[in-house]
Amino acid sequence: MSTYLLEIGTEELPAEFADSVVNQFKSLLEFELEKNFIKNTEIFCSSTPRRIFLLISGLTDLGKDKIELRKGPKADMAFLNGVPTNSAIGFAKSLDIDVKDLLIKKIKNVDFVFGEKIEKGKSTKYLLSLIIPKVIKALQGSRFMKWSYGNFKFSRPIRWIISLYNEELLEFELENIEPKIIIDNISRGHRLINNKILINHPDNYLDSLEASGVLANRTKRKKIINDLINNSADNLKLYPDLSDKLLNEITDLVESPDLLVGNFDSKYLSLPTEVLCTVMKNHQRYIPLFKINRKFSKLDLDSKETLSTKFFLISNGLRKLINLLQKEMKMFSRQDLQMLNFLLKLI
Repeated sequence: MSTYLLEIGTEELPAEFADSVVNQFKSLLEFELEKNFIKNTEIFCSSTPRRIFLLISGLTDLGKDKIELRKGPKADMAFLNGVPTNSAIGFAKSLDIDVKDLLIKKIKNVDFVFGEKIEKGKSTKYLLSLIIPKVIKALQGSRFMKWSYGNFKFSRPIRWIISLYNEELLEFELENIEPKIIIDNISRGHRLINNKILINHPDNYLDSLEASGVLANRTKRKKIINDLINNSADNLKLYPDLSDKLLNEITDLVESPDLLVGNFDSKYLSLPTEVLCTVMKNHQRYIPLFKINRKFSKLDLDSKETLSTKFFLISNGLRKLINLLQKEMKMFSRQDLQMLNFLLKLI
């Protein structure tokens, strides 16, 4: 059994597309694999703000043979006293089978000759090289854009592509992209580091990215964010105003989630709770924290009794990434080190 990896590396994707593209990609791919008789055990699709990827496991290296039963001439025209006529011989030849393999079936009390047309299964690698660009082109979203000199449209410019069938590169071509994107086995780490990550086999993909500070598995990233928020709120004895919509949006804005605690001046508690929460959630993607376990009411003309001045924000792994960078200090110039120290003071 074989495994296939496709990673499409992009500029930062809009959160709504990074979310919707996962189900799109999987549905389109399932349809194409089934249509081409390609067996597999699992298709896993996910995304981050900077990449869309899919892993197909349990692939057979050859597609299943396609067998089609075709109707031929009437039996009394195909055989004369049990001897095949030119009509039967020609029909068998068109199916590339022996005349003795023809079948006779009755349709509305009339006997007809039938034969099986067998189309041998094609190489899975070959079929994927045709399917993948077709599926990528079929992805949909709002405000798709062109870039550089080509006419190809996508949510954001594509910067790299990994296409690996086990340890082998699987080449394919996306038309109308200029300059052409070279397909290889090199991924990219977090934007702040942008290191190159060699992927030797699809099975190592997720672990290799995680070692470089990127949580590519969206489901895992979402759970970590949700746990960070709820556990930290419990420690502060506060209650987070976290909707599913906000949680999903935050999940699609970061690759390496880290929770920070912010605080605003208490004078702003004189404002209605709805105003403060709307600004924090809709404009900043912050998580407001309540003193009491209830949602705010539109009747709350100030926030003194309900809202804490503390709030949570999910950063894109700034502290974790700086720690990674500090381990490799010898690689950086004096100016780099000064910048790192400045960032550390900020957090």
